[in-house]
Amino acid sequence: LSAEIEFRPTAGAAPEETPRRRTVFYTLKDGRVVSARIAMDGATLIPGKGTPLPRSQAGLEPLPATAAQPFMTRQKFEDYLRLFGKFDERYLLYYHPEVVFGIRPAAQPLYGRDEILALYQPLRKVLDESVVVNAIVIDSERGAIAAEITNTMTATGAVNIAGLAMRPGDRRRASGVVFYELKDGMIIELR
Repeated sequence: LSAEIEFRPTAGAAPEETPRRRTVFYTLKDGRVVSARIAMDGATLIPGKGTPLPRSQAGLEPLPATAAQPFMTRQKFEDYLRLFGKFDERYLLYYHPEVVFGIRPAAQPLYGRDEILALYQPLRKVLDESVVVNAIVIDSERGAIAAEITNTMTATGAVNIAGLAMRPGDRRRASGVVFYELKDGMIIELR
């Protein structure tokens, strides 16, 4: 179970303090909350030495059978992220044709698989990326996912997009929650 909670400044707090929304993941047992954890949120830049790192030359794996499932499962979501992390363009098969991509590194929402591919094709020439799921809640019936992820990007060349500048060898690790909407078992919106 997950919930988005708004934390408000305490009475007497400085006027510039504003409410902050955070996602909390709950663990349930026998219908009762047994633990609650606030999702990680933030980023760290780990400077490199300006030298490109070697890239993996792994071959193309068979398309996971989950790609054709008419509903979302944790395994299907992890298969999608694995293909995305390797920049196997078949990750786009997990997106609905009318997908709206409203998260970084896009400077503005992207509409459809072709726009997402147009962003990532040149970017992946200079940037490797891996995504780890820390916590996930999937509700296929309602068509929603809340996923707390840690994303590690490694520059293999100079990167300068949407407020992100990295030199070869730099790594950036960021954690946060991405909300996905589903349609027909595919991702139709990321925000």
